[in-house]
Amino acid sequence: MELVLLSCLGLCSAPFVTLRESFSCTVGTELEAWMDFPLVVAFVFLVLGSLFVSFFSFVLGLFGFFFTCPSVFFLVISFALKVLDTDWRADMLFLLRVT
Repeated sequence: MELVLLSCLGLCSAPFVTLRESFSCTVGTELEAWMDFPLVVAFVFLVLGSLFVSFFSFVLGLFGFFFTCPSVFFLVISFALKVLDTDWRADMLFLLRVT
């Protein structure tokens, strides 16, 4: 997947590289800096997108782990009820009765 994105990025940036090489001696550094702008934006989007996807998959995996392992789920709930409430045993019995 990343290889496809990088190759697409290389194909999309090819006209900018040739334009920069052909106009760099006549126009100056302003056009050269502008020609690098699409590459910078594409790189930032690539990095931010990969960070978002990895964080989203981590959160989904965490939720999947808690909801597929009922013992871990009840352990986390009992700990939270123990911290928040003094009568946590009655709440835990209520949760076990409901489920």
